[in-house]
Amino acid sequence: MTMMWLYNMPTWLLGILVVGGTAALVIGGFLLMHRLFTGERTTDGGNLALSFISIVCAFHSLLVAFSAVLVWQDFQDSASAVAIEANRAGDVYRDLGIYGGPEATRAAQTTIEYVRTVVNEEWPLMASGGDSDKARQLINDVFQQVGRLDPKTPREQVVFGEIFRHINELMNERNERLQDAQSAMPGLFWVIMLIATAILVGYTGMLPLTRANCAMVAGIAASVGLIFLFIIALDHPFAGPAGVDAGPLTEFLARSERPAALR
Repeated sequence: MTMMWLYNMPTWLLGILVVGGTAALVIGGFLLMHRLFTGERTTDGGNLALSFISIVCAFHSLLVAFSAVLVWQDFQDSASAVAIEANRAGDVYRDLGIYGGPEATRAAQTTIEYVRTVVNEEWPLMASGGDSDKARQLINDVFQQVGRLDPKTPREQVVFGEIFRHINELMNERNERLQDAQSAMPGLFWVIMLIATAILVGYTGMLPLTRANCAMVAGIAASVGLIFLFIIALDHPFAGPAGVDAGPLTEFLARSERPAALR
């Protein structure tokens, strides 16, 4: 959580910082290698350096691509969990409406209040991996209120079973969402990436200082920076401008506030 300040920036500013910073470090390292090791760069040495650069680039690209896929998959899973949670809240609300009665109506209103608290209070807290005590209490209140229902007819017993099943599913989706809010690439990943990038820069320093080689190094720097930006932007799925939004839950609140005939 030490780099959470990055997620307070607009995406364009984060892009400038990450891509520009990476490019400056890589190109600066390339020029520094030429300044520290001023020996003549021969054609054979350049060809050997290109061979080593190809090997390091392959390792570097494989690691970065695998990490980017993992981050994207986690991001997609988080978005899916939010959509499913909204659907489960809608199931609970509709089931309680079908069951009817004062206690069921009270539980339905508590369900709405729970979702509203998640959107307005818990969502900002999830950016740093936190959660809302009020939202946790409200979902527990729904359980208690439903537990006080006393189904007597076969119809009520069937609906009662559906209500409890959907509440448990709602709780499971909430837990998954909160776990996703705490997910992030481990610090070891960034250590390995920085070491691999430093090795890559070191080998580029064996190339002659020509315009073509400078352009190649600049292209490598920009590519690495863009992938770093992608991983950082999606690493915390509920943080920053690119994070998962509460759209499905907000839509549930909008539907629940409409007249029954318009839902």
